[in-house]
Amino acid sequence: REYGMEDDIIMTGKITDRNMLSSIYQRADLLLFPSLFDTSSLVRIEAAVNETPGLFIKGSMVGDTIIDNIDGFVTGLDVVTYKNKIKEILENKKLLDRVSTNARVMLGKSWTEIAEETYNLYLKEIDKK
Repeated sequence: REYGMEDDIIMTGKITDRNMLSSIYQRADLLLFPSLFDTSSLVRIEAAVNETPGLFIKGSMVGDTIIDNIDGFVTGLDVVTYKNKIKEILENKKLLDRVSTNARVMLGKSWTEIAEETYNLYLKEIDKK
């Protein structure tokens, strides 16, 4: 409210229904993920599969997996900087559309792809033993 963004941001809380989550991502323009502590989170992949790029913190573990303005967005942790980046992204529809598509192509993975990659990693580790 302080920044006049109450009509732009929805705080959903915990969502456990996969179909509901997918629907929310499909409706959203941007995933906001201002965490310094989470590791390479699944939320960036879940959002990307639905063409919803994320805004992450520069220098964070998840932020370091993103190419700014290519497959997502990164910015500083400062509240004003973060707010300004949200507004900048939402005002540039062409950039947002391009990054949304790139997020799906570059980051999005199906559960089948993730299972296959994990399976192959296990096989490599077993072969090393």
